[in-house]
Amino acid sequence: NLINSLYEEGIEIAVRCNKPQDWTRYVSDKELKILQQSEENSDYIMCVMLPSISKQFYCEGKPIIQWVVWEGDRIPKSWIELLSDDRIKYIFVPSNHTKQAIINTCVIGLDENIIEKIHIIPHGVNSNIFYPKPELKSNDYFNFIADKGWPQGSKDRGGLSYLVKAFCEE
Repeated sequence: NLINSLYEEGIEIAVRCNKPQDWTRYVSDKELKILQQSEENSDYIMCVMLPSISKQFYCEGKPIIQWVVWEGDRIPKSWIELLSDDRIKYIFVPSNHTKQAIINTCVIGLDENIIEKIHIIPHGVNSNIFYPKPELKSNDYFNFIADKGWPQGSKDRGGLSYLVKAFCEE
């Protein structure tokens, strides 16, 4: 939706990201055009992947928008040099937490140009799918959605075990 919004504002973006097999089946015609946009015809290149992988898509003369998502309180130190690249004009992050993780890793005074590039663009919610419903009666059923994997079972660091426990207690 971010890419669609930028496109609707007239900003030509060449998007570089990891795409699943048969990805063209899951996008609209407009999104297909955006995702197949060449660097030569774009205003910006948006890299939606780890900065260490994105650098292969940096194109001379084209400004980069780097999307960064991070869960920890510091990003890898090797990313600081990558994010300092003058070709990166904007660093989009989904939360103040990710912005702070970048700031925590920067050497204050030396990496201030990185901090100036950061813009928080929150993850959105599709209000056509998720919207308030009428109050539930105590005997009604409801849908419970948790957008989280559980690859390590009860030892998973994502805390899904606490979510399941709280659900059962309620």
